[in-house]
Amino acid sequence: LGTREKDAASLRESVAIGRATLEIRTRDTHPLGWALAQRNVAESLRALGELETDTAHLEESVARLREALDALEQDGAQYSITQARAELKESEEALRRRQAATA
Repeated sequence: LGTREKDAASLRESVAIGRATLEIRTRDTHPLGWALAQRNVAESLRALGELETDTAHLEESVARLREALDALEQDGAQYSITQARAELKESEEALRRRQAATA
């Protein structure tokens, strides 16, 4: 939803929906589904963070992607691992750019 629209309101809605999903799909009960939901939330957070001037959403995106990657590696979901690594790299780069711009 949010990453297609690229507007802050849609991105915030996407994050809220993703967070609600994570209350149902927990890491303990649905590790792969949880990791995929984490990735979706992280992508919306990265897009939202790129629209804003602070780093909070970008930092949360990086943290969520690291957690998702850990779960995916434990599950052995190679295709999703590769995607999560690329997404993590994008979020880390966006965070570095934002930190450099505000320094």
